[in-house]
Amino acid sequence: MANSITVKVLDNCYLSPPPNSAPQTSLPLTFFDIPWLFFSPGQTLYLYEYPCSITYFTSTVFPNLKHSLSLTLQQYYPFAGNLKSPPKPGKPELVYTEGDKVQLTLAESSGDFNHLSGNHPRDVNEFYQLVPNLPTCFSGEKQLIPLLAVQVTVFPNAGICIGLAHHNVACDGRTFNNFMKTWAWYYSLGPLGDYSSPIKSLPCYDRSVIIDTCGLEAIFLKDWWNRNSSQEIVAVGTQTNVDLSNMVRATFVMSLNDMERIKQWILAQCKRKNKSHPIHLSPSVLTCAFVWVCLLKTQVGVNEKCVGEEPVYFGFNAGGLTRLEYPVSTTYFGNCIGFGRGMAKMNELLEEDGIIVAAEVFGNTVKRLDKSFFGGAEKWISDWEVMFGSELHVMVSGSPKLDLYETDFGWGRPKKIEEISIDTTRAISLTESRDLEGGIEVGLALPKPEMDAFVTLYTEVLEHCNVSPPLNSASPISLPLTFLDIPWLFFSPSQPLFFYDYPYTTSHFTSRTLPNLKNSLSLTLQHFYPLAGNLTMSHFEPCKPEIIYSQGDSVSLTIAESNGHFNHLSSNYPRDVNEFHSLVPQLDDKQVLIPLLAIQVTVFPKAGICIGLAYQHVVADGRTFNNFMKTWASFCSFGDSFSMKSLPSYDRKVIVDALGLEDIFLKEWWRRKSLKDIVIGSEANVDLSNMVRATFVVGLSDMNRIKSWTIAKCNEENKSLPVHLSAYVLTCAFIWICLVMAQEDVNEKCCGEDPNYFGFIAGGITRLDFLVPASYFGNCVGFGRSMAIRKELMGEDGVVVAARAIGSTVKTLDKAIFGDAKKWISDWKVLFGSDLNVMVAGSPKLDLYETDFGWGRAKKIEEISIDCMRAISLTESRDVEGGIEVGLSLPKTKMDAFTTFFTQGLKAFP
Repeated sequence: MANSITVKVLDNCYLSPPPNSAPQTSLPLTFFDIPWLFFSPGQTLYLYEYPCSITYFTSTVFPNLKHSLSLTLQQYYPFAGNLKSPPKPGKPELVYTEGDKVQLTLAESSGDFNHLSGNHPRDVNEFYQLVPNLPTCFSGEKQLIPLLAVQVTVFPNAGICIGLAHHNVACDGRTFNNFMKTWAWYYSLGPLGDYSSPIKSLPCYDRSVIIDTCGLEAIFLKDWWNRNSSQEIVAVGTQTNVDLSNMVRATFVMSLNDMERIKQWILAQCKRKNKSHPIHLSPSVLTCAFVWVCLLKTQVGVNEKCVGEEPVYFGFNAGGLTRLEYPVSTTYFGNCIGFGRGMAKMNELLEEDGIIVAAEVFGNTVKRLDKSFFGGAEKWISDWEVMFGSELHVMVSGSPKLDLYETDFGWGRPKKIEEISIDTTRAISLTESRDLEGGIEVGLALPKPEMDAFVTLYTEVLEHCNVSPPLNSASPISLPLTFLDIPWLFFSPSQPLFFYDYPYTTSHFTSRTLPNLKNSLSLTLQHFYPLAGNLTMSHFEPCKPEIIYSQGDSVSLTIAESNGHFNHLSSNYPRDVNEFHSLVPQLDDKQVLIPLLAIQVTVFPKAGICIGLAYQHVVADGRTFNNFMKTWASFCSFGDSFSMKSLPSYDRKVIVDALGLEDIFLKEWWRRKSLKDIVIGSEANVDLSNMVRATFVVGLSDMNRIKSWTIAKCNEENKSLPVHLSAYVLTCAFIWICLVMAQEDVNEKCCGEDPNYFGFIAGGITRLDFLVPASYFGNCVGFGRSMAIRKELMGEDGVVVAARAIGSTVKTLDKAIFGDAKKWISDWKVLFGSDLNVMVAGSPKLDLYETDFGWGRAKKIEEISIDCMRAISLTESRDVEGGIEVGLSLPKTKMDAFTTFFTQGLKAFP
């Protein structure tokens, strides 16, 4: 995705303070500044929603931005200056002379502003074009390095990004925040504003207020020159060898409620074990302790780092203004922060009480700094160098106390703030939460597999409970599997996700919506009670598994909170499949009694809700499960007043096995079970690391064009028409061809004479020779498999060939749904997991989008199980009447190829 974004530079200019408005200045570095010579520049992005055209921006907004920046530099003139390096052993200094300037770049981006300003994982390489270049090596006879560069990037009709790069040696976050707020204030006055009114407080440049009582300046300066003595070019910053090719960045929000729950858990755990609790459980300590443990578990889980008693470190910057023994003004220009480093043993952090250990280490370090700010300060630089770039140690950048989100240029508060420099330092960034009062935003940049693991660890589980039918409302039952159920023993659970817009807070959800969800689920299970039961799996052949429900059986319900980008996840464009897996509940299938259903409801605060389900397909087909979902939604919407039109039918006698298929399927089940070759759609056999999922909509007009083209083609070539040109057949035929072409385009590994197969599920209720009620609870579907030669599918008439093959199979099933039923299981085995063959899951006839819990129709529906089955899902279109949504999960390169063939293919039909 990063490669497809273009950033065009529109203007490069240089801004100085107004003429003769700032004095020529030389500011010597203090011992607080010198350690920052070892650091690369800070790189901060402020993203603002501002839907204007590029023409309006360049003619109206940009001139005022330049003018207000110049006025700000009048007060913060060192930023227009340079860092000057004298010959060894001299001390570098900040110098400003008349005419010094800041480079300001104006650019235009084709990127997706909402995507970049989200919290969800995004490729780090998508952000680098938004960061201005700032030299890190001294150059010229005067040995100067600019201190600040600015880039303003416009996303037309969407937003603005103000990107800044500044050398930390000039100032700390407090000073830089004052600079940004001053610039925003000057801009907000407008081009006709009264600029003569003084700013609230001017920067203080008095270096004499910093008192070096411990002789740290000489120690730090010696370290600096020792480091650079062997280098021809003197540079600022520490270069780290971090592979950015598979790195993503994400933001995680820790709310006050989250912190309080962690705090109460720590206190309860310490009381239970009769231990003293950590002495300093502040919001920052609680947040950092939790993140530290999650990061370490991620490292151990993904990279299999050794677990033992080796020390691991957590470092952070500590404000000095309130800790020094002498007063320093809050407007002091420069650095006034120290460094704290806590240590714990790895195995202690990974144990049950790891968060308590982390909080104690962090809190004790804070308290030690409160008492003796310069204790161990002579080792600050060596301690830092251990931390940066390390996978096992963690360093914090930023502070949630700076109110960065109050930097308002008149466009409103920033939509998002990102610290880009953490990508190469392996640090985490802390900022106050934009939307949650008292909350903290945690920014991370990690390799993709580590981020996936971290998301799973971090995703907030608010509640885990079990929901049963109302007491004594459902009688115990034992349902034998029919021959239509047994084949589904070979399949992993189905995993649908229902996304709903829900612009409310988590507390609103837990207090108002959740009780109704649980009550309505209980009322629904009163009628669909087998879903609260289990599947019994005997270990002895030839016993047949059965579904049993006993009083007290229940469904696992998990309530979670996600920091993910709801609109991103509920979109159609390609998204990483791993972003969805934390929304799917776990369904244990390793027991003798296997639960049939698990539910997870995930809240995206002020954005939406995702209802994720996992259910064993052996218990019910899509029709039955759709009836369950609509009943639950109706009970949630209307409460006890809702009356079901027809109750589920549990009469297994209506299913007549005229061909003895039960014995055939059961025998095959036991044979494959003995060989441990029974699960279709297992994650173990599919590489998901580079897989993406997307949705494609085929509208009625598309189908009509494909149909007309097919008829015309057959007439032109004097060939008979395909026998069944329904919307379903036309859509499947076109998708089949696109998949075949994409496979050929990417892999080129297929022989033209190879047979390719297309399999699908066929509804049985209208095709059976015996009557089955529409409310029948269980499976009542058959299986169809179409075949065509690959080179024919890739020919000019490929769609005709595909439609003819699929349509003929449909007609065959209409006449005799059990015609080839004895081969269903072996046919399935051929289809699933193959790159060359295609299987369809779902049906566009179920009206899934009409599942309304009272929040409106679903915004998006996804079937996650197709990731591992290499199947496609079909659903009715949400927004295009008569259209069909096609869900796909493919490797990224193959998805790109499919998208091209799908888009160009539809255009090719007149």
